[in-house]
Amino acid sequence: MNIGPKPYGIVDLLSALWELDKSVFKSMNLAGTSAFLDILMVSFTVLGLPYVLGMLSVPLWMRAKKEQAIDLVILIVIVSVSVELVKLVVGRERPFDVLAEVNGVSFGGFSKASDPSFPSAHAARAFAVAVLLTYGRPRGQASVAVGVAAMIGISRIYLGVHWPSDVLAGALIGAGVAFLVVKLGNMPGFYRRCRSRAARVIDQALARTRGSHRESNASLPLQNCNRVYSCHYNAMQTTN
Repeated sequence: MNIGPKPYGIVDLLSALWELDKSVFKSMNLAGTSAFLDILMVSFTVLGLPYVLGMLSVPLWMRAKKEQAIDLVILIVIVSVSVELVKLVVGRERPFDVLAEVNGVSFGGFSKASDPSFPSAHAARAFAVAVLLTYGRPRGQASVAVGVAAMIGISRIYLGVHWPSDVLAGALIGAGVAFLVVKLGNMPGFYRRCRSRAARVIDQALARTRGSHRESNASLPLQNCNRVYSCHYNAMQTTN
């Protein structure tokens, strides 16, 4: 006698989520359908590379936001290492390793990937940087940063290298680590002291470098004069 619906077990739930993942992936994996979108998505993917995001520390430092610049570099390192560890543990296959038909494009190798799929390192780094740079700022600035981070994540699905759940998990990991770094930076303690000391050391090193450059440039005219005088003297000696 049927007294009610069949209980929805964990296996059924995972199966439903898997089918949803595949369905969303197929609807967003449109690489090769538009040259404009291909270039746009590859560009967003490039923005998610660690050394590209790390370059944001330079304008931060130049604008006297030295501690935030250090936070940015540390955050990218922590997120990248954390994501790689999760990838090794989970070992999820990429969409093109599972599905028969996956659309992809190749541009300088930026759309290729050979490591495990879960989670997306691009999404993790992008959302981590977005949270760090806009924490406590007006909603408009945060919306722009999160929008760019979302496009970086979407580009990974568009190019066929990540499942939607990879991007979602990466975004959560990146945002979570960023909130932790921000909180640590705002609280008195070991991290804050080390960060301040690192900023002073880097500042002093840069000052010494600039000083040596100025001394080198100042000595160039004197060296040129000595060289000219030496040549003139040798010429006179030869003539005599």
